[in-house]
Amino acid sequence: MTFKLNLSGTTSQVVIGEVQVDASTNEGHGLTGVVSSHPVESGQPITDHYSVDPDELTIEAVITKSPLKTGYPGQSAISSVGSLIDGKGGDPVLDAWAAIENYFKNSELITITTSLKTYTNMALVSFSVTRSADTGDALSFSLNARELRIVETATATALEDIQAKNARKAKSKTTQDKKNKGRKQKKKASKEQKKSVLAQMADGVGGLFK
Repeated sequence: MTFKLNLSGTTSQVVIGEVQVDASTNEGHGLTGVVSSHPVESGQPITDHYSVDPDELTIEAVITKSPLKTGYPGQSAISSVGSLIDGKGGDPVLDAWAAIENYFKNSELITITTSLKTYTNMALVSFSVTRSADTGDALSFSLNARELRIVETATATALEDIQAKNARKAKSKTTQDKKNKGRKQKKKASKEQKKSVLAQMADGVGGLFK
């Protein structure tokens, strides 16, 4: 389900990477999950049959040539991004466009701050700009972003520990197999020895009656 919050006419709290927007007209915060379609036996871990999808976010906002002073972190980000891109402070609208375009081209994961929460490791999925006589020189846009989950890989030390543990298990199994084989051979020899003694005794008894 997607919840939308109308922020029209309020001071924007939205920061996209390093870009501070002037006004956010809509925010769409999406939470979805996947549930197994197969029956679940009682007592089984629910996590094996239910997973939560990555966060999704949709923002409709406007950036103007006269940025509002919001007081939120990243307020001066537009000018700083412009300095990085063309070596000087420039047009806030063009600087913002260039910055977001670079996020796409560089496949950069960014942090997006909204009125509801701060999202990290967000990848931009779409960025649509609308320009008309009503918006003038302002940058009126719709942006969609999705969380990219990052999983830590096992370190070399951890892999070595796993390999050493597996080697110990294999060695222990080999040793146990040898012991079991020795017991079986000893038991078989004992049975054969008893049969031999009984056979000798039978021969001796048979000789007495000849």
